[in-house]
Amino acid sequence: MAIVNVRSADMTSLMRNETLEIPARVTNLLNEKQAEKQHVLQTLKNTRPPLVISFARGSSDHAATLAHHLLKARYGVWSFSCPPSQFQLGAKKT
Repeated sequence: MAIVNVRSADMTSLMRNETLEIPARVTNLLNEKQAEKQHVLQTLKNTRPPLVISFARGSSDHAATLAHHLLKARYGVWSFSCPPSQFQLGAKKT
């Protein structure tokens, strides 16, 4: 097993570059999307939906999982994920 120094100057990859961009991307998202974030939070407070369903796959589904935890912990809203693959794999032709 080889040990790789991820800070090595000769190690470049798309995944590494994207990973290094994350802090700046998150900061920009939080700063640029204040109005949208406030709208979503205000809607949650005003309407108190009984249930939230997310439809996402891959890393978006991972992010939705965090949102599910926050919705339940902070707002008491039940939520679940319904990945598109469940519909594709489970669909029966009649």
